[in-house]
Amino acid sequence: MILKDSSLESRGILLLLFYWISIAGFGQMKPDKNPLESFLDTQFWLGLRMGINYSEAFPEVRSSGFSPINYPSNDLRKSYNAFGLSGAHMGLEMNFYYRGFSASFQPTFKRNRYAYTSEFVWVGLLPNDQF
Repeated sequence: MILKDSSLESRGILLLLFYWISIAGFGQMKPDKNPLESFLDTQFWLGLRMGINYSEAFPEVRSSGFSPINYPSNDLRKSYNAFGLSGAHMGLEMNFYYRGFSASFQPTFKRNRYAYTSEFVWVGLLPNDQF
């Protein structure tokens, strides 16, 4: 009987030893990374943007389709109508983000429209000669 009691004691000590080893092993393991944090490390964004524009023209160099010979060319200046016609723009936005670094590519199509008036008058003798 003495042998049986000692085997029970050794089994108990052995079980307690395995228990402590397992607790020590789990205590040293690093916790799993949050899946939300790993998702936020690397992202790719894709977007579409579009809208309507109204513009006012300010030409730097003015030119005319006619070259007058008996008066100054400044008399042929065009008068631009401010914000008269609507334009449009449309673009695609592609953005890649990785741990604080972001790279973006944004191709855009843009259309501006302007309206102007001028004082051109061409008077001729025949209807085909009148402008």
